[in-house]
Amino acid sequence: TAAELEKTQADVAGLEAAEKLLRTRLKDVPEFIDKKEVTSIRDPERVALEREIGMMQRQLDAMLKTYTYKHPEVVALQTNLLVKKRQLRELNQRVDQSVKSTKEQNTQYTVLKGKLDDTVVRLQIARSSLESLRKNEATLKGRIGVLRKLTEAHRKLKAELAASEKTHLERETALQAKKKALDAATLAAEPVPEINTPVKAPTKPVGPPRSLYLVGVLIVSLLAARIAMSAAFRMSTRFGSAYELRRIADASVAATIRAVPGTKADRRRRRRKRIKLGWMLVLTGVVIAAALMMLSYRPELPGTGG
Repeated sequence: TAAELEKTQADVAGLEAAEKLLRTRLKDVPEFIDKKEVTSIRDPERVALEREIGMMQRQLDAMLKTYTYKHPEVVALQTNLLVKKRQLRELNQRVDQSVKSTKEQNTQYTVLKGKLDDTVVRLQIARSSLESLRKNEATLKGRIGVLRKLTEAHRKLKAELAASEKTHLERETALQAKKKALDAATLAAEPVPEINTPVKAPTKPVGPPRSLYLVGVLIVSLLAARIAMSAAFRMSTRFGSAYELRRIADASVAATIRAVPGTKADRRRRRRKRIKLGWMLVLTGVVIAAALMMLSYRPELPGTGG
C-alpha cells in the first residue's frame, strides 16, 4: 500500500507538471480560427478588384469594336487590366497562404488542446486514486492500532490461562496423591475377601418355539401343493375340453382320432401341457425350499454360545 501511494503521488506530480507545460505552450498558439473568418478579411478588397477588372474588361471589349489592339488607349487599358489581374492573383495567394497557416495553427492548437484535456482527465483520476489510497492508509492505521491492542490483550489472557492451568495441575496432582494415600490406608485396614466367580445360568434363546416353525412350514407346503394342483387341473381341463369339442365337431375323422395315438397338433398341445406342468412343479419346489430355509433360520443369540 505504501508503494502504491508513493507511485500515485509521483504520477500526480508528473501530470501536474505536464498540465502546466501544456497550458504554457497553448498560450503561445493562437486560438482556433475558422476558415471563413480568414477569407472574409480579404473579401472587400477582392470584390473591389473583381468589379474593377470586370468594368475594364467590358470597356476593352467596347474599345476593340472601334480601335485595334495597337491603339494607345487599348494598349494602356490592357496594361492596367493585366496589373489588376496580377493584384487579384497575389491577393488570392495571400489568402490561400493565410488559410494554410491558419489550418496549421488550428491543427497545432487542436493537438495541444487534446493532450491537455487528456492530461487533465488523467490528473483527476490520479488525484481520486491518491485520495482513496490516503483514506485506505488512514483506515489501515486505525485497524493496525486495534490489532495491536487485541494482540496485547490476547497475550495477557494467554499468560493468565497458563498460570491457571499450572495451578489446576498442581491441585490435581495433590488430589491424586491424597486419593492414593486414602486407598492404600483403606486396603490396609480391610481384610481381603475371597474371590468367587458366579456361574452364569444359560440364557434361553428368545423367540417362538420350534414346533411353531414346523407348523408354519407344513401350512406353507400344503398351500403351495394346493395351488400347483389347482393350476394343473385347470390346464388339463382346458386342453381336454378343447380336444373333446374338436373330436365331436369333426365326426368324419372320429374313428381315425380314436385309433391313432394323436395328430401332430394334438401331440404338440399335450407336450406343451406337460412342459407347463413341469415348470409349475419346479416353481412349487423352489417356493417350498425357500420357505423352509427362511423358517428354519435361527439367529445366534448373545450368551448362547452359538
